[in-house]
Amino acid sequence: MANPAFPPNNVKELITLVQTQPGKVSYASSGAGGQQHLAMEYIRTMAGSMDMIHVPYKGFGQGIADVLANQVPLIFGGITASIQLTKSGKLKALAVTGPKRAKALPNVPAIAETCPASTSPPGTDFWRQRATPREIVKKIHDDSVAVIKRPDFLERLARDGIEPVGNTPEEFAAQIKTDLAHWSGIVKAAGAKLD
Repeated sequence: MANPAFPPNNVKELITLVQTQPGKVSYASSGAGGQQHLAMEYIRTMAGSMDMIHVPYKGFGQGIADVLANQVPLIFGGITASIQLTKSGKLKALAVTGPKRAKALPNVPAIAETCPASTSPPGTDFWRQRATPREIVKKIHDDSVAVIKRPDFLERLARDGIEPVGNTPEEFAAQIKTDLAHWSGIVKAAGAKLD
């Protein structure tokens, strides 16, 4: 997301601006090595040469306040935390993470439209101890999928821009393996470290 005064309106325009003004464009994050920092490092990695200034904050709230005040032009934020800011025009959305556009923001391009190797967006997941009996895992999964299918629940999620998945434990494990391989490469390329 960007302050409305920031010239680029999508990721392609952002890449072009940064490449023509190296070292001059800054972006906020909720902290070094965190999800928002790595999301921008991903774009920088996919775009090739993007010399930007990372401004790490101690949390999303501080960063978003400075983007709203146009002290820093850009920040990544979860769709739930930012959808009202973009719909009201207080911020503009340049892209959504993931391989496709979000149903809640259909006019906002997916990062994958510019950076084709984009992976799955972050989500809320259920984790368990390795020794959890299979029948308990199945029960939690089945109950979760039943809730995800409820119309009232889907309506609430849609208001917040959330698109449920409800994949199987095996599909989730495979996705985690893919994501770990992908993001470890981004962390290594960026030299990112947690604060």
